[in-house]
Amino acid sequence: MIRIAIVEDEQEQINIMQEFLTRYEQEKNVDFEVAVFDSGVKFLADYQPIYDLVFMDIQMPHLNGLDTARTIFSMDKNIGIVFVTNMMQYAIKGYEVDALDFIVKPLKYYQFSVKLARVIEKVRKREGREIVLTVSKEKIRLSVSEILLCDGGQAHPGLPHQPGDL
Repeated sequence: MIRIAIVEDEQEQINIMQEFLTRYEQEKNVDFEVAVFDSGVKFLADYQPIYDLVFMDIQMPHLNGLDTARTIFSMDKNIGIVFVTNMMQYAIKGYEVDALDFIVKPLKYYQFSVKLARVIEKVRKREGREIVLTVSKEKIRLSVSEILLCDGGQAHPGLPHQPGDL
């Protein structure tokens, strides 16, 4: 299952992306779990690093997509972001925040599906190489390469072994 967030302030664009994702699921036999946010502010309000991919509009009121992406990357370096924009000059700025790709509006299914396939390939390469942990009621995503020690609750000589000792 691939978890996708759509962050878009125009309901028509949300509907189109949801329709395209449903069509892609049926054509390619993949499963998506999709959450929709109508602003970057709402997306960040209780952000948890559970999403594999975000389709994000760049031009949104209050907090634009580029600033939203910068904030997300400070919390979750492994998330994939695809910017959706109607202005090409903004798309180039998307690469400044490590966006995986961009799609120019108006959205067309072929373009959307080709880019989605590329992004899914990148997401699948990460599968099995990262885990999501709950720490103090907050979820964090870790790359397996970041894990230095995993303790199954057994005490080890010379290492702290009480909860909170680390």
